[in-house]
Amino acid sequence: MLNLDTICLGVLYSGSKTGYEIHKIINNDFKHFQTASYGALYPALGKLEAKALITSKNKNVQAQQQSLPKKKYTITDDGRINFQTVIKGTKAQERLSSDFLAAFYFSDHLDPEDISTLIDQQLSTLQGNYKDLISVPLSTMPDGQRFGIRYTIAVNRAATAFLKGEGRAIQTSLTRK
Repeated sequence: MLNLDTICLGVLYSGSKTGYEIHKIINNDFKHFQTASYGALYPALGKLEAKALITSKNKNVQAQQQSLPKKKYTITDDGRINFQTVIKGTKAQERLSSDFLAAFYFSDHLDPEDISTLIDQQLSTLQGNYKDLISVPLSTMPDGQRFGIRYTIAVNRAATAFLKGEGRAIQTSLTRK
């Protein structure tokens, strides 16, 4: 499984970055499959540094005497080897964690209005994600990144179509009870 540590190594593989830059890349470029808060990111970077998979240097120390120094993180040779090992060992599996699906598992304890609200919220979320995904500049991405975005768009479209059909059908059946 690609955890946050591995994602950080992958981001740093292309060049040194500050924690802010890593956070921005993960939460913008990878948001369709991974996000990270600063509260999760910096401990992950600290763990990687403790394992000597990355190094850090303070950036612009003189200009930042009034605030905390920014660190620039760089992947080490061991970090590159670790990243390549993990990527090569990745299995073709997806894990879905969904509050929406968990709520539906217990839908017999919900009112029909609650189910309608869940479906409407999920459709809205999917439509927002779709707008974000289609705005990604695919022509500037390497093939693997482009594939990932297009795959996510296909999954999003299928989920939207399913909800518009099956989701509305369950709404109708529940309101008749």
